[in-house]
Amino acid sequence: MSGRHPRIHASLLVLLLIGGTMGAPLIGPLRETLQELMGVSRAQLGLWINLMGLGAGALSLWATVRFRGTLSRTSFIKLGTVCGLAGMVLFAAVRPSPGAALWGMAAGWFLVTVSNVVRAVSGPIFMDLWRHAPHTGVLLLHGVNAVGKVVAPLIVLLVGESLQVNAGIYAAALLLLALDMCTWPKQSVRELGEAERSQLATTESVDRSWRGALFWTAALQFAFIAGSEAGVVSILGSFLTHHRSSPIVALSPARWAAAVLVLSQMGIFAGRFVFAGFPALKEKTVVLLCLLCGVFVLPGVLSPSPWVYVSSLFMVGVTFSATYPAFFTLSARSFVANRTAYSMATGLTTQVGINLCIWLASVLGNRQESLPVAVIASTAVMGLFGLFLFATRTGRQLCRAAEPATVPE
Repeated sequence: MSGRHPRIHASLLVLLLIGGTMGAPLIGPLRETLQELMGVSRAQLGLWINLMGLGAGALSLWATVRFRGTLSRTSFIKLGTVCGLAGMVLFAAVRPSPGAALWGMAAGWFLVTVSNVVRAVSGPIFMDLWRHAPHTGVLLLHGVNAVGKVVAPLIVLLVGESLQVNAGIYAAALLLLALDMCTWPKQSVRELGEAERSQLATTESVDRSWRGALFWTAALQFAFIAGSEAGVVSILGSFLTHHRSSPIVALSPARWAAAVLVLSQMGIFAGRFVFAGFPALKEKTVVLLCLLCGVFVLPGVLSPSPWVYVSSLFMVGVTFSATYPAFFTLSARSFVANRTAYSMATGLTTQVGINLCIWLASVLGNRQESLPVAVIASTAVMGLFGLFLFATRTGRQLCRAAEPATVPE
């Protein structure tokens, strides 16, 4: 484990743990309750989430580009934490009901999305903290984030479906984290700032990246990767509630749905750490293995047997496990001089994909009988990324760039 700057190291891990819960993993097990209390359909809730998320993503990208070189990465992290805290305070304070409460909920989602986009700069910070093994540091960061995805439905399972109670727990945790960040050692902040300044590409180089087709084509793939996961997680709870009765008498349909979501999210957690245990595997091989697990969505949705659909949905979780970090590592090798700019771009496209696919899943699953189609279609979005990587010239170009150079004898 990296021994450099332990306070900042620990704070970022806690932030990514909490960050893993804020978003689709939180909305998924609560959306049926929220829709009923606010008097909206799945499609209407999905549209609100989409519009607020896209607006927040655009604002976050503008801010990171506008203040690049003015605000340090550590300052962006603190700002993102405060935005997440404010969003959770709104969720905890506003009682879900028809009418004006929807605006308060929308504002909360806007702030949470800003927090999630800005938090993307934690990747480059962790690569500096793990400068002797940056790939290991990124895997650790994403692994802890995957734990957060399991925590969100687990908390719902333990404390119930009240958004106010769940958000209150997150707000308390983020408040403590924000206070801790205010006391980060000045020497650590200064050293990380110096490392960042030494890596900053020239303005002209960053401008060329923003205009580059390969840069944005690669970054766009994270919209499919993250969007597919978000679409599934956001609608799976509704599918389970209405199409799968609880085999355990003590658990209500909503609690059973949350329990299955926990197990499905554990597939993300397990897959990420299992693949990390095989460093000899090339990134494109890891991606292919993850994509193949996506076929388990069919028995996961079509089989009425709890043993079959629970185990299948666990494997669907594996589909989303290492795809993101593996492709980020692979594609980032083509943009070595603009690591921060590429992180910003992937942070934006990730949030665009998340919000668009939550809306898509909501529209497809607006009627009870079409919920199975919504789950399958959301998983299939990941296949679009697979087609790009393995069947297009640009995808193969990125794979070749990731191969170690051969030295002629």
